[in-house]
Amino acid sequence: SERALTIFGTRVATPLPQLATDLVVPFQMLMPQGPVASGGPVVLLTIDTLRSDHAVNTKTWAFLAERGATWDRAMTTASWTVPSVGSLVTGLLPADHGAGKIPAGGFSSLHEEVPTIAQQLKGKGYRTQAFTVNPFVSTSLGFARGFDFFLNPDEDVAQPLALFGEAWPLPGRDGKVVVDHALDWLEDAPDEGWMLWVHLFDPHLPYSHLPDGHKAYKVKHPKQLKHGKLKATRKLKAAVREAYQMEVDYADEQTLRLLEALDARGFFETGTLVFTSDHGEELWEHKGFEHGHSHHREVTDVALAIVTPGLAPGPRSTEASLLDVTPTLRAIAGLPNPGMGETGLDLRQSVPDDRVVKAAGNLYGNPQTSARNQVEKVIETRRKRGISQCSYDLKADPGELDCQTSDGEAGVGVGSVASGLKTAAEGAQETDVSKQQLCALGYMSGPECDGFQE
Repeated sequence: SERALTIFGTRVATPLPQLATDLVVPFQMLMPQGPVASGGPVVLLTIDTLRSDHAVNTKTWAFLAERGATWDRAMTTASWTVPSVGSLVTGLLPADHGAGKIPAGGFSSLHEEVPTIAQQLKGKGYRTQAFTVNPFVSTSLGFARGFDFFLNPDEDVAQPLALFGEAWPLPGRDGKVVVDHALDWLEDAPDEGWMLWVHLFDPHLPYSHLPDGHKAYKVKHPKQLKHGKLKATRKLKAAVREAYQMEVDYADEQTLRLLEALDARGFFETGTLVFTSDHGEELWEHKGFEHGHSHHREVTDVALAIVTPGLAPGPRSTEASLLDVTPTLRAIAGLPNPGMGETGLDLRQSVPDDRVVKAAGNLYGNPQTSARNQVEKVIETRRKRGISQCSYDLKADPGELDCQTSDGEAGVGVGSVASGLKTAAEGAQETDVSKQQLCALGYMSGPECDGFQE
């Protein structure tokens, strides 16, 4: 099994923590579980860094589009993982759930009083399992709350280092390994009363499923380009775009394995599955690369599919948001809305044509917020020297290339919504995260990353 690489692979520098985890899991599965709650099973399937325009061309999307409702350009709630995943699992905007980056440079977790969908389902008696990847989808940030078992190799295994300090891909992070864990768990899962979250990482840097000698291998993290260590030539950009598509294809093959296994056990007769991403990826559409720094559509647009009994299949044209996932799951499971802030909608019901969806917060650079309806998108940038807004006519300019500027004004309509948004940084409290993993992936730099990053 490829999963054995997690334990024995030569690229793993310190396999013992993962070995301990992998030995414990089978025994946990054999322990008496108690009675199973009534209610259809729930699967949350997410692929990190998956652009909406790539997602809709996958086999996974075709599989789900035949069975459920789809939104090909739903909107995430931030340009990077922590605040957007926070919204995904709580149904709250970043300022209300609290998970994000704080001004001092650290990271903040979900507010203690904010329940996740896993906590609510567990409170109803559901068994809850998560197999995730990404050092930001971590226990310390609150994302393990409510799960009976939460496996994230980015927390359990130190990032291996090759000669000269080069970070090698972690085998346990591989999408095939993650899906193998989920399939193992499904073999003995009951017919009802459980939740499974599977989060894949493959389209995120560093790319690890390319042919030998591929030019994109030299791009280990975005700071190499930002700091001028690598020049973004036309050939390198083309290689990165090709590599990104290869990684999307690889992740697609893995998620399709999971979907076919679910289908074989009759999951879709009674179960609910949500498929989406935390954010997209800029590939130089607006002269930038990666994510966490921009609210343009290639970063904030994500594909969203929901398959559940009674929800007619087919594409939807109304505005949807990651904010809607937890409220929809709550409504399906008969769970209450905790009433702790502005929340999303139950997407099984009609959505107003004039709905405005929202996002707030960046990881890098100036803070930004954005808001969008069906005809206009506004991005607000908050610099020390002042606030400015870019407004885009989405009918005439769907690529968001023609910025109609407004300096120092609060804006009206969609612009006023963007102006009124707060980020997770306001009022958040710092928490500890795996700095070693964040350094290796290029999320952090400086003296504290010595030995972990090129």
